[in-house]
Amino acid sequence: MNYMDYQFGTDDKKAHFLPAPWTGLPEPVEKLRGKHKFWINNGRANHIWQTAFHDKYQAFRNERYPMAPIEMNPVEQRLILAMARPSLLERVLDASDSLGIRVVDVIPA
Repeated sequence: MNYMDYQFGTDDKKAHFLPAPWTGLPEPVEKLRGKHKFWINNGRANHIWQTAFHDKYQAFRNERYPMAPIEMNPVEQRLILAMARPSLLERVLDASDSLGIRVVDVIPA
């Protein structure tokens, strides 16, 4: 089932993408709407696919991304937050701890 030949297990051998109904956000998350200016998606940065709990011990990860990157619309950054670039922010989570975030113009390649 690795599809290395680009053939899927369908009649026409193509992948079929089907729509899924949106059932809304979970109730605890829905309660947070409107409480803050921004909604931050944790996303995925390269090889950080799980909780990143062990990343502090991995030099290659810490050297490339010493802090979690956040991509932000530059207009919102300047007008809403009145921040200069680069900036260091504190993201405070209701259900967890805080994390330092560096805002930069260009994401490193």
